[in-house]
Amino acid sequence: MNMKKTSDRNKVKKKDTQKFFKTVKTFIDKGTPLFWTIPGHIRLIIGYNLNKDGSGEPDILYSDSWGHAGYGRVSATQGRMETVAIFVIK
Repeated sequence: MNMKKTSDRNKVKKKDTQKFFKTVKTFIDKGTPLFWTIPGHIRLIIGYNLNKDGSGEPDILYSDSWGHAGYGRVSATQGRMETVAIFVIK
């Protein structure tokens, strides 16, 4: 799934974020992690959090060799903003 990166949160359409999250959810629910490319780097999407407690939009959970203990969390909108492409190896 190739996507055009945008750095302006206001330009990320809600339907684009929903499509991004739906793709993530579909594969993660099947037990398939996703390779997630962001500018100059690649991460592995390993899960999500629906935030059913009313705290807002879903989060994307990822593994990364850089950063805090190798794992991170980002909102679906922020994840969509950073995305260059996501890949699946079958």
